[in-house]
Amino acid sequence: AQIFYPQLEKYNLGILCQELGISLEQAHSALSDAQATAELFLCMRQKMFGLPKGLLERLLSLSDSLLYESYLVIEEVYQKQSLLVEHDLVEVQGLFLRKEKPVLSPRKLSKDFQTNIALLGLEERSQQEEFAQKVQEFLQGEAISFIQAQTGIGKTYGYLLPALSLENEGGILLSVPTKILQNQVIQEEAKRLEEIFHISIQSLKGPQNYLKLDAFHTVLEEEESNRLYTRFKMQLLVWLTETDTGDLDEIGQLYRYQQFLPNLVHDGNLHKDSLFWLEDFWKRGQDKARSCKLLVTRLEDDPSLLEGRLLILDEAQKILLTLENLSRKTYLLTDLLDQLDQALSREEGMLQRRLLESIRFEVSYLLDQFLSGKRKMCPASSIDKLHQDFSELNLPEFKDYQRFFTSEGEFWLSTSDVSSKKVEITSSRNHRLLFSQIFPESCQLLGISATLEISSRVSLPELLGFPQAAFYCMDEQFQENQEILLVKDFPLVTEISSEEYAQAIVEVLEELFQFEEPILVLFRCFEGSPSGPV
Repeated sequence: AQIFYPQLEKYNLGILCQELGISLEQAHSALSDAQATAELFLCMRQKMFGLPKGLLERLLSLSDSLLYESYLVIEEVYQKQSLLVEHDLVEVQGLFLRKEKPVLSPRKLSKDFQTNIALLGLEERSQQEEFAQKVQEFLQGEAISFIQAQTGIGKTYGYLLPALSLENEGGILLSVPTKILQNQVIQEEAKRLEEIFHISIQSLKGPQNYLKLDAFHTVLEEEESNRLYTRFKMQLLVWLTETDTGDLDEIGQLYRYQQFLPNLVHDGNLHKDSLFWLEDFWKRGQDKARSCKLLVTRLEDDPSLLEGRLLILDEAQKILLTLENLSRKTYLLTDLLDQLDQALSREEGMLQRRLLESIRFEVSYLLDQFLSGKRKMCPASSIDKLHQDFSELNLPEFKDYQRFFTSEGEFWLSTSDVSSKKVEITSSRNHRLLFSQIFPESCQLLGISATLEISSRVSLPELLGFPQAAFYCMDEQFQENQEILLVKDFPLVTEISSEEYAQAIVEVLEELFQFEEPILVLFRCFEGSPSGPV
């Protein structure tokens, strides 16, 4: 099931039956479980028959890593499978990929918010409509605007529908603070908008979130003794027949395979002689991102995509952390040394050669000092010398390094794996980066959040460098339907045994159970506490 249903997050019998519509009336009873397992087996077998024979052959070649006689199922289906089975896939270098979806003609949204809500099959909400009207008003008359609105009113549709109903040639960039929120928007609101209005929507993440087909094609040809890795390869082969994006977050239990991902994820580079130049997920996503009506991404992944668009900042207060990340730059010292060696091998000018040799000496010195455990902060003398040499260096391939080493800021070294010598040098600006400093004049900005007012003296727009921005704060409506209960006589964890403490918790839960309401229990574990983890 892990191989043939790669996007599920759990694989117990109950979850599988629920996902596949299999009846399981009396879970954990022998007869009911046996019946459901038999139906699950037939369901998986049927799915195999829907796959190309060439893919089944590849899966069969890797099936020694499966438990017991599981390979016999694939072998049976392979022998019976016709070469002419119909499927919506294209074979490229032995991999079977989904054909690209045809582009549908977009449907024009109504200027009336409630009409659009009705077309989406959603219920009217008075606060959501008020919010949407203010969004439309600001987008029609303000270049920079912010709206504070409480959670739970349906803000995502509240800003997307008015924005999409306006004519915006450059399109809309919706910036979200986390991948979790990005996935949620794509799976819910964006999916619905695509279905009803045929809007071109693209989700884009950093390259490391995508499978690199060239890398996967290479590891498939390698002999592998690790059974878990081999099963992961089988899972990826099936997943490729289902994914349109190549986003590895679609795989339900990706955390189990983290150790194998460095050899498979995209690095953001694609050579024109690639076997998958046209099919590469990262390149395809980049191409679609520049032409789609709505792009959902995290601004820090690629700020260059902002130019000429309407930018909507969801959870706008979190842009402060993004700015902090953008103000930092990190490079691998080993990569810089390799580029210096390549430049020295072809450079003929005496001055440029001496500068390259001087830079290489200082970089090697930093690397040796760090690996020997002597220094983590970069010595000022080395940074000053690199600053001077890079400012005089006149080679276009080192422009990024030139800006890095000649900027004002602090420099430090770090690594996640000292034994591999992958030492990174990081620089951070001395001064706080204002969003207004990097925000293009050609763009329009709408910031949305439930917490824009930081205090009576300062607000988020001011911290971002937009003191004159239009600002609107919706009235909050509170519902008095919550009660806080505090246990005053609960024993201290440091004064009783773990067993006694656990029993005290059980007694409290049994009392709360009398309310006949759902209960969520959160345990906070502090390392080093006298009684240990609860």
